[in-house]
Amino acid sequence: MTDPRINVRVVYPASPGSQSLEQSAIIPASHTQLQFVYTSRPCSTEWNHLAGSLEERLQELLDAIQDDNCQAIICGRGGYGCSDILPHIPWNQLLGTPPKPLIGFSDISALHAAFLAMLKWQGIHGPMPDTSYWQTSDGSDIRNLETGIMTGKWLHELELYYQTFLQPLEGWLFGGCLSVLSNLIGTPYLPQDLSGSILFFEDVGESPGRLLRHFNQWVHAGLTRNVAGILLGQFSACGLDSDADYIHLANELALRSQKPVALTKAFGHCHTNQPLPIGHHAILVDGRLKLKKGLTHVT
Repeated sequence: MTDPRINVRVVYPASPGSQSLEQSAIIPASHTQLQFVYTSRPCSTEWNHLAGSLEERLQELLDAIQDDNCQAIICGRGGYGCSDILPHIPWNQLLGTPPKPLIGFSDISALHAAFLAMLKWQGIHGPMPDTSYWQTSDGSDIRNLETGIMTGKWLHELELYYQTFLQPLEGWLFGGCLSVLSNLIGTPYLPQDLSGSILFFEDVGESPGRLLRHFNQWVHAGLTRNVAGILLGQFSACGLDSDADYIHLANELALRSQKPVALTKAFGHCHTNQPLPIGHHAILVDGRLKLKKGLTHVT
């Protein structure tokens, strides 16, 4: 009898994870269809903010991509380190490799952007198991992630609590951590044609002024010119302490970009981080973001 479970390989391309990950029941018992494969290895770097040397982190990622027994890849956590890897990935050698879902957020946004730009692989901005957010989640984001990985169908919806527009807004999803993606502007690792996209952004530990500085770079570089709109998630520890602060930010970004902007509390550095499949078509209507069945976009 064929094992119905899907092997999901855990990798650390950025910062190190918990020493007790395997003992911490990283996936709830109800989610029996995902079999997490965790390869423990020593940290051989002098930098304690890195999970390993550049060569080790790169090789772990490549091993997961080339592992025939692995159907999806999830990053244990973010932190710092993904942008270091980008120039060393053998992009030409990977051109004929079947893509696998790469799951993560925060610093992993650099990998999502680069894989889309260089290989047209579409990742998943979603929860990571070696984070406090995963451990304290209400489980809905993990269940939606499991369903999407298992079936390829993303049917969950995100509730919006503010928007600067009245008519339905439709486009394909691209985004992630604002500060991480902003540092890719001017490099080959950020898709250059974002026409028709709904940009989604979240972040952690950035002041409002720094958020505006990052966003200015998108506007000044012309990257928002042809997008359909912008969706903002949670900006944790960023000095936005109330819905009114977020609404002020949304209105400011709408003014600077001349694009419609919406707000949701459903994704970001937060306890329930709903998965967003990059490249998937979505529509913002009736106060909700709805993922359109069976439609994806490849730049």
